[in-house]
Amino acid sequence: MKKTLTILTIFFALAAAFFITAACAERHNAYAADVDSSTDAEAVENIREELESEVDKNLSGLINSELENYFAELDKGSLSVGNSFRELIESVLSGENPLTPDTVLHAIAEAVTGSLSGILLTMITIVVLSLLGGLGESLSSGFAKSGTSQLIYWSVYGGIVVTLGFAINGVITDAREAINGIASLINYTFPVFVTLLTALGGTGGVSVLAPVTLMINGAVSGIILSVVMPLFYATVVFTVVGNMSDNVRLGKLTKALKSVGGWILGITFGVITTVVAIQGIVGAGMDTIVLKSAKFALSSYIPILGGYLSEGFDLVLASCILIKNAFGLSVFVILLSIVIAPLVKILLLSLALKLVAGLIEPVSDSKISELLYSTASNLNLLLSACAGMAFIVFIILLLVIGAFNAGVV
Repeated sequence: MKKTLTILTIFFALAAAFFITAACAERHNAYAADVDSSTDAEAVENIREELESEVDKNLSGLINSELENYFAELDKGSLSVGNSFRELIESVLSGENPLTPDTVLHAIAEAVTGSLSGILLTMITIVVLSLLGGLGESLSSGFAKSGTSQLIYWSVYGGIVVTLGFAINGVITDAREAINGIASLINYTFPVFVTLLTALGGTGGVSVLAPVTLMINGAVSGIILSVVMPLFYATVVFTVVGNMSDNVRLGKLTKALKSVGGWILGITFGVITTVVAIQGIVGAGMDTIVLKSAKFALSSYIPILGGYLSEGFDLVLASCILIKNAFGLSVFVILLSIVIAPLVKILLLSLALKLVAGLIEPVSDSKISELLYSTASNLNLLLSACAGMAFIVFIILLLVIGAFNAGVV
């Protein structure tokens, strides 16, 4: 019995000692955790302040007065982009998203409403002229029927051609301004990307970006403005002339010119996009390896101060990468503000012409309906030129924004 009591006493004593020790250890761990969390919070706050200071300093050196003047003169459409380029970038850095679905849909709606009134007026004019022509032709009779019908047809056809000419000239002007606007955007913003990539050690990215900038501003915009635009003019003129009379047949020549323009755009955009994508991906991968190697060498081979220098290196890299990504998104917002309105206007005019061609076909001469439908099809060449130019810049922006994001962690 005494042995049993002794064993139980020892057992309870050991159990009590265990629980007391565990409780003390738990309190000690809790205290240490509180101290560590407090220390971590202070460290995070210090790093955040240092990063904000570094970003502000680098941003001040990048956004110059020339870039701000370009931004001030830019027609920004209905997208909310702020009052200055720096304000737009700072809003992106603070976590605001200027490209929410609501803002994009609102911009498209604004472009539709801005273009719809002029297009509706053009379509109403064409429909009224076609109805008057059909009515006048049905009322003509007797020996004067042939001459009167021809006079009515030429009057109606001439009025429709003039009305259509004003509408086509408007979208050509908008498309030309969009192409020149994209070229200006590249001229003003891509040097900043080159500076940022150079600061990050991205020699591979710079070697791709610099020649591509020259290619887009020189070759691509030159091909569109000097070759594709005249081909589009020719398709419109041949469509008008080919539908004046049954004796003039230019349909196949018009289709051939349109096909040539499409092939030129396809080859140009395809080659440049492929080259940019392949070289950009390869260059970004090599730059990331070089960056990580530099960080490893800095922290490993410099005695005593290597760790501190590596942390400072990371801070500078993080600030440059934040600015690069925010700047890239800001440039993409401006790109959308340049191309949304022209693309929407061209698309609406094409759809409206096809719709009107179908509506007036039963009541007007078949050549008028064919004129409208062929012109609408030819507008696809203009639409492809603007959309393709914007798509190339979009691909480059994706590659630039994605570069080095994995190399800083």
